[in-house]
Amino acid sequence: MPIKPEIHRPMTTRDVAAAAGVNQSTVSRALRNDPKIRAEVRKKILKCAEQLGYRPNPYVSAFTASVRSYRRSPKGAVLGLLDCYPRESPYYHDRYYQAGAEKRARELGFQPEVFCFEDLNNSFKRLNKVLWTRSIQGLLVLPVPLGFNLSELEFDRLASSTVDTSLHLPVLHRAEPDYFQGMQLALQVLEARGYQRITFCTTRKEVKLLDEEWLGSFMGWQVMKPTPSRMEPFIGDTYELGPFKAWFNKHRPDAIITNMDHYFKLCNEMGIGTSRVANIHLSADPNKVPKQAGVCQNQEDVGAAAVDLILAQIHRNEFGLPTKPTKILIQSSWLDGPSVRSRAPKGDKA
Repeated sequence: MPIKPEIHRPMTTRDVAAAAGVNQSTVSRALRNDPKIRAEVRKKILKCAEQLGYRPNPYVSAFTASVRSYRRSPKGAVLGLLDCYPRESPYYHDRYYQAGAEKRARELGFQPEVFCFEDLNNSFKRLNKVLWTRSIQGLLVLPVPLGFNLSELEFDRLASSTVDTSLHLPVLHRAEPDYFQGMQLALQVLEARGYQRITFCTTRKEVKLLDEEWLGSFMGWQVMKPTPSRMEPFIGDTYELGPFKAWFNKHRPDAIITNMDHYFKLCNEMGIGTSRVANIHLSADPNKVPKQAGVCQNQEDVGAAAVDLILAQIHRNEFGLPTKPTKILIQSSWLDGPSVRSRAPKGDKA
């Protein structure tokens, strides 16, 4: 029979253990999802804890987790990084996400190792076997090609996460740049510097890949502007000069925001330099020379955050596909460069 809680005394795991007829250590393990506790025993313990109104002390829990984390530090354990792009792709071994993930993995005691799907003959059977025989519990999925499906991968033994928005099936915990905030940042900077006809150039494929986050942010900003000042985005299917030139001559932008250098090259072919039309890149590289003005997505921080998601699952003994996936957004920062003026022209009220 469950004991009645005393007034003004918080319930403890000892009370829960007495009510459930088990050891206190069994209660502690059940509450942190230890897979060695039988399902029926864990269910009974959770029911008793609920009836008693048990609530963990957050300070004690934090201390206990810290000690347990130290004891269970995965020294030498392999953290897999799965790359599903072919070798000839520019996204093969994504250097920014991977650099942040590998650095964070080593800080946490993991040994990061990249697994190339192409090296396994694009076989899920082989990949599952490798992960199983190597006893790999943590897997970070790097960005995947549009429409790529990982449902054949056996996630039930894995603590996993992904980076970016590209993986749609199955749905994993993920860390990604805050694309919506990044577009807002670019628009705010350009408006503050006196640009008035700001537009966004993209492709239908990119819109699908990023779940319309950039496009939605841009269109939301446009809706709030007076009708005569609104600009249409250019959404192309190819990088041909003709359609872009016709659109450009119709709308006459003074600033182009894009994630693709092709549109900047088309402007150059038309003899239009950055003094006339600002070029703002949505994936500006701080290491590129000369620098391209735009939004730095802080992708190394994104990769690190994805690794943190995996380790948190391991510490909670959570493996398999999540029922309520977590998304962590890393804010972007502005990167100045010569492709945009440094301040608004004199007399400009913007």
